[in-house]
Amino acid sequence: MNKTPISNVILPIAISMCFLLIGNSFVLQRTLIGSTKYLTIRGDTIAYIAMIEGNWSSVNAPYKFRVLVPFVASLLPCSPTDSLRGITYLSLFLAYIYILLTCSKLGLNINQSAIGLAAVWASTWHLYNYHNPFLTDAFGILVICMMIFALISDSFSTFVTASFLGVLAREATIFLIPTWVVKKQVRRSILLFIGALVLLFIPRYFLGSETDPTLISAFNKVGFLHQPSFVIRIFASWGFVWFLSLIGIWYLPREKFVLVAVAFLSLLFGAFFTSLIATDTGRMFSILTPVLAISSAQLYSVLFEKKRIWAFILCSLIVLQLFVTIPNIFFPEGSRIFGWPRFILLICEVIFTGLILLILRKSLTLEVREKASYVFKIMRKPFVPSQ
Repeated sequence: MNKTPISNVILPIAISMCFLLIGNSFVLQRTLIGSTKYLTIRGDTIAYIAMIEGNWSSVNAPYKFRVLVPFVASLLPCSPTDSLRGITYLSLFLAYIYILLTCSKLGLNINQSAIGLAAVWASTWHLYNYHNPFLTDAFGILVICMMIFALISDSFSTFVTASFLGVLAREATIFLIPTWVVKKQVRRSILLFIGALVLLFIPRYFLGSETDPTLISAFNKVGFLHQPSFVIRIFASWGFVWFLSLIGIWYLPREKFVLVAVAFLSLLFGAFFTSLIATDTGRMFSILTPVLAISSAQLYSVLFEKKRIWAFILCSLIVLQLFVTIPNIFFPEGSRIFGWPRFILLICEVIFTGLILLILRKSLTLEVREKASYVFKIMRKPFVPSQ
């Protein structure tokens, strides 16, 4: 396996640090005693703080089963909130690097990769990691990014490491593990999945209690699909990055398209499943961060090559989205910009997507046909495991 030259890592490190510093400086963050309810630490964070302080018995499922991050945080010589914040920031920093390196593996240059990352970074639920950095979400994003990188780079050791770490921090990681079977390494894939399941259930065996809600009761409590507007709310909270990724993914190199598409579908299923038993439904879809960034970067590269003005408009919409997604130093909670201006921007993003589809209709049709033909050809071949 070819190693990445150190010179090709320095720039991703610098760009990742810029994203991290801007996010930390720009987004208003929750505190123990916030000026408003919105800026006060509450919800899931209280459970993780209790775990760090050793009060595991007071924590409900499923939080008490996510043992890795609180355990590591408890070892740090900081307050619980500072420890969680530090782990979140380090996780985001490394996740950005992995995304940029993965894009490089797919033939995208650093500018295209950074724009793709920015499209996801500027969305509501990603910036939420800066607003509330006291969760395990960022570490979950990191391990997913590591797994996608390993999948593209054909690094089974990295995939295994990330998988085992992931199931001890965010159970949604389990949905990506079966994708390794695409490599036709069936025995490895089965053993890995079994090992991950064992790790997943160990905390549940030792920390579980009869009062813990079952999976079925969790569905009943929240309500299947919540409301008819379920899908609309998901799209609205993430902005047009969904549309960008669904277009851009078809322009990926043919061999890598299959890997990214399978990962996309696996994570989408996992996000959809977990969102049915969660309250912050949009937040559950953050596990798609790397595939959304990769696909958006690919679309930007196509636009820049064919119609640079549209690439410029795309960048402008990303910047505008940054200001209307989450309370920030310019527009705090309650600002009118989160009302009609945000809705108007979403409409503009939908119109922009429609125009992009119109502009790229011929090339996109060719790409879809080529990829569909390639996938159909693969499916017709007998499945012969490599080991």
